[in-house]
Amino acid sequence: MLRKFAHHLLLLPVFLFLLWALAASVQWVRNAPKSVTLPNGMMFKLQYHFPGAPIGLFSTDGRLLARKLEFVCFNDRYVSVSS
Repeated sequence: MLRKFAHHLLLLPVFLFLLWALAASVQWVRNAPKSVTLPNGMMFKLQYHFPGAPIGLFSTDGRLLARKLEFVCFNDRYVSVSS
């Protein structure tokens, strides 16, 4: 019985870490940045100013290039988007 209790006691830090990770991820999503600038000057930002708005890819001069992004791969010069 003591061995079973010790086993459960060892699982307590794992449970507390997972609980902390869940709470931290919720806070991160809630306070996520509204826009991100890529190295080439393009921006990912919310298309509208309300929570849950779709994220779009905007050019350096502010034109909308793609909306409802599913996959993005980029380097310093080029951007590949699947939507």
